[in-house]
Amino acid sequence: MANASLTEQKAALRAAARRYLAQNAPALSEAWGRAMAETLTAHPLWQGGGPVFCFVSTKTEPDTRPLLCRALAEGRVLCVPRTGPEGFMEAVPIPALDVLRPARFGLLE
Repeated sequence: MANASLTEQKAALRAAARRYLAQNAPALSEAWGRAMAETLTAHPLWQGGGPVFCFVSTKTEPDTRPLLCRALAEGRVLCVPRTGPEGFMEAVPIPALDVLRPARFGLLE
């Protein structure tokens, strides 16, 4: 992969991650999500108290809900991605997770 472009390397890493995640039980995804939230919220950048931008995970990804819930519980501005005009992604602040709705490809926005 040393001669591959950055785009090719990124695609290969994503494919490898998808294969790995597809082979693991949903309980692992939940455990990874909790571990991610614990690690990230202990970081000095989190401790700074600014807004949070995070994607909403699907069933085949590490669960981001613990992190999303933590941000909301702390009263932070929580932004999630939404596909806007012409396919551009925009950060949209949300007040709660229950405002999310399935959009393109079934992703919650």
